[in-house]
Amino acid sequence: MGAPAPVLLVPVPSAATSRAARGQDPTLRLARAAAASLRRDGVPARAVPLLRHRRPVADQAGLSAAERHANLSGALDTVPAARRLLSPAQGRSGGPWAPGTGTTGPDRQPARLSPATPRLTLIDDLITTGATLTEAARALRRVTTSPLYAAVIAAPRTAFEGRRKSTGNFRFRW
Repeated sequence: MGAPAPVLLVPVPSAATSRAARGQDPTLRLARAAAASLRRDGVPARAVPLLRHRRPVADQAGLSAAERHANLSGALDTVPAARRLLSPAQGRSGGPWAPGTGTTGPDRQPARLSPATPRLTLIDDLITTGATLTEAARALRRVTTSPLYAAVIAAPRTAFEGRRKSTGNFRFRW
């Protein structure tokens, strides 16, 4: 059995006003902690902030599902390095899994991935209607065709109504 596929944990960015109010970006912290845990278990993983806000968005609290989707529509984009990071390796070895090639910010130019297809996993703290993850997936789809996964910390029961597949997994339109 070969080495496990690399995992790229892509935090959904918090709005600038939220980051300023909190003094941190909680999804980036979650992604970094999860990547460190995966690496301790032998899985090559990196938290890579590939997404950014293109425009301000309204606070989602109190908005209906349709209003949330409209509020976020077109709000996220990838950072300039995303296309380069997610493109095929073109004969280069190592990639961001080689020592000293991890990223520390959205404007760094990391090396390309190894030929192994990474598991791109969106990280968010809460899912309510799926609008944020849907918009994040839309932005990533502009630069990659790799399968997308998502991990969230909390969700109300209503977030998954009508989305369960026969396999027990949940389906969103990405």
